[in-house]
Amino acid sequence: MKKVMLVGLFMGLCIMAFSQVVDTTTYVYCRAVSVSQNAFNMNKEAEVDIKIDFGDGKQFNHKNPMKDKDGKDAIFENVVDLLNCMGALKWSLDKVYQVYSGSSNVVLMTSFIFKKPKYSVL
Repeated sequence: MKKVMLVGLFMGLCIMAFSQVVDTTTYVYCRAVSVSQNAFNMNKEAEVDIKIDFGDGKQFNHKNPMKDKDGKDAIFENVVDLLNCMGALKWSLDKVYQVYSGSSNVVLMTSFIFKKPKYSVL
């Protein structure tokens, strides 16, 4: 009887040890690009032009603004406005990368990759 209980306990522990949670969530992605308009003029505050691409052929910018969570035009004065708006729309920041000018190490463009769960396979 002890052997049966011991084998049963051992098998139960083995099954629990191999039970892993696999992330089967499918994500949709979005890319936002911030381009500095006057990156080389250090005496002037940098103006940024922000473009958002959801990959479906629609691009949003200051001439064609996207809507925020309240249905109003989302106008981005700076990158922080972009991050706050995307966070409010339940997008999470996945990656950030920058393009620099060759010799002066001034950031010319910053790309933000956002992701949002689409659905779960399980």
